[in-house]
Amino acid sequence: MAVLLPTLFSGGVLAVSGPRITFAVIGSGLNSFGLIYIYGSGFGTAPSTVSATNGGVDTVFGGTTPSLAICDVTQGWNAGGSYAGGTTLGHGCIFQPAGPNAIGVFIYSWSNDRIVLTGLVLGGYHLNSGDSMVIIVFGPNHSGSAFYLTTYTP
Repeated sequence: MAVLLPTLFSGGVLAVSGPRITFAVIGSGLNSFGLIYIYGSGFGTAPSTVSATNGGVDTVFGGTTPSLAICDVTQGWNAGGSYAGGTTLGHGCIFQPAGPNAIGVFIYSWSNDRIVLTGLVLGGYHLNSGDSMVIIVFGPNHSGSAFYLTTYTP
């Protein structure tokens, strides 16, 4: 299993308000069915989802339920979120609209303090050692967002 170590800002992981990500772990084989564990607080209950074209689901941003995004800033892709095309929410992550190039996630479980994904549907996209990553969790009822910046090291 690969451990994502956060980039530190003022002694910790970035959290604007609402949810907070304290630690994340990505299992080997992420390009197919590796596990992703996201730990923290304020994640809320299960999000609203829509089917992603390539399989899996995207979480719906902007509603009363939480959502997330897994971004590979180096490769220029994001997974797990359904957003307006070209929406920029920071840290080099530009969200693409749901559609033919959508990258879905498989949500195994979602609780207020832990999210478990059983993989990403990357299609023709790649995740390589050394890629800059951003994991974002948006809180329920627009309660804020948490950003976890890291480098992927399988």
